[in-house]
Amino acid sequence: MGAVGALAVGVGGYFASDIGVVASAKTPNVQMAAVHKATYTALNNPEIRKIIETAGSTVAEPMTLAQLDAFYKKETVTATAIAKSIKLEPL
Repeated sequence: MGAVGALAVGVGGYFASDIGVVASAKTPNVQMAAVHKATYTALNNPEIRKIIETAGSTVAEPMTLAQLDAFYKKETVTATAIAKSIKLEPL
């Protein structure tokens, strides 16, 4: 893979990428729960799963909102450490 890129689509204040659906921390819990439920409903659709898997990706096991929050926090720490180790500077 030459350049590393991410699939990203923005809709109504939400950001969908190759790692999930991300929203502002200010998003009300009720909205987050609805987006969470809709996302997993879509990912359980066999046609959608087939599209994702045909593209070479894997649909991750479902996580609760609390598990997702912990996962993203851990990944942010890891990515920050990698960026610092290679002296990556913002554009």
